[in-house]
Amino acid sequence: MKTTFIAADSSVAIDVEHPALWAMLDLCASAGRLETGGILLGRYSTYGDRVVVSKIVGPPPDSKHHCFGFVRGVSGLAAKLRAAWSQGEYYVGEWHFHPHASPTPSGRDRRQILEFSQDPGYHCPHPVLIVVGGVPPTDWSASVSVVINHRVVYLVADVQGSLAADQRGEQRRPQS
Repeated sequence: MKTTFIAADSSVAIDVEHPALWAMLDLCASAGRLETGGILLGRYSTYGDRVVVSKIVGPPPDSKHHCFGFVRGVSGLAAKLRAAWSQGEYYVGEWHFHPHASPTPSGRDRRQILEFSQDPGYHCPHPVLIVVGGVPPTDWSASVSVVINHRVVYLVADVQGSLAADQRGEQRRPQS
């Protein structure tokens, strides 16, 4: 199962597979009142108008977690990215958690994802940013955005395919 997020003009869609979302929510719940995050793995469609987020990687051990900030480390990521590449999955963006707060990306979040889109080292000109807010696993919401033409485009959930009740029996709700 997946939840799809779509741009207002329908020019791009992001499919977030539920196991990836559940993994994010579990890490967010474990973080308590500290921000956490990691990277998104998946693939782009042939035409680049759809991204499938199939897996996440949690925070590397050298990450810095704070109440109002998170700095993703890099320790071990190269090996994980090589392993993903060998399975046809690639770096497609970043995710992080705003505990007890809105999932709205901060100015720093937006600047950083724009910088990543322009950094040739990332090999990802259209990175996805997922921000989870609230108190997972029961009271949460998420924002999903992607960089297109050097600007951050916000997407909204296609609620017909949403997470009303997942296979684990917990109530989940995606929000834009």
